Amino acid sequence: MVHSELVVHAMRMLYERGLVDIKGGNVSVRFRLGGIDGMLVTPGGVAKNSINPDDVAIVLLDGSIIYGKPSSEYRLHLEIYRRMSFATAVVHAHNPLTVALGESIPLEPFAGEALDTCVTIVPHYPAGSKELAIETATRLEKSGCRAAILSGHGVVAVGEGDPKRALINAIEIIEALEYAAWRALATLAAAPLRITRGL
Repeated sequence: MVHSELVVHAMRMLYERGLVDIKGGNVSVRFRLGGIDGMLVTPGGVAKNSINPDDVAIVLLDGSIIYGKPSSEYRLHLEIYRRMSFATAVVHAHNPLTVALGESIPLEPFAGEALDTCVTIVPHYPAGSKELAIETATRLEKSGCRAAILSGHGVVAVGEGDPKRALINAIEIIEALEYAAWRALATLAAAPLRITRGL
C-alpha cells in the first residue's frame, strides 16, 4: 500500500522524539479504495524503531484483518475512524509528562498557538480494550476535540486531509502537548522562587 511508508516514518519520528518507547505507541492512516474503507496500522510485537513497510498491517473498518498483525490498540483507531468520518490519521503516543500532568493541569494555556485543538480527558480503561476504544472515540466526537489524554496511559491525536499532512498534524498536536507539559512543570517549579523574591 502506498501509505505504509508514512506509518513507518511517523512511528520512527515519535520514537526519536521520545514520545514513545521501543514497545509503545501506534500510528494509522485511513484509506478508501472504491467501496473499501480501512486503515494501515502499526504492527504489534515489532520494535518501534525498526518497523518496515512490509510489517504494516491492513485492517478494514468492519474489523477484518486483511494483512499482518496489527497493534493491540487497533480497536482504538478503528473506533475513531468510525465516529469521525473526516479523520485520515490517528497517532497514539505515550508522552511521559503529558500523561503525568495532563489529568490535573489544563495544558492548553501553556501550549499557546502551537496547539490548534481542544483536549479531552478519558478515564482509565485497560490498554487495548474495547471499552477504551469506545470511550475515547465518544469523547472526541462529543467534544469536537482532536486530542485526548488517556488517564495513566497516553495521548491520542487525530489528523485530517491528505494522509501525509494529517500524520504530521497529529504528531504536532502530540508534541505541542508534551512541550506544554514541560512549560507547566517549569511554571510550578518556579512558583516558590517568585514568592521568595516578592518577599
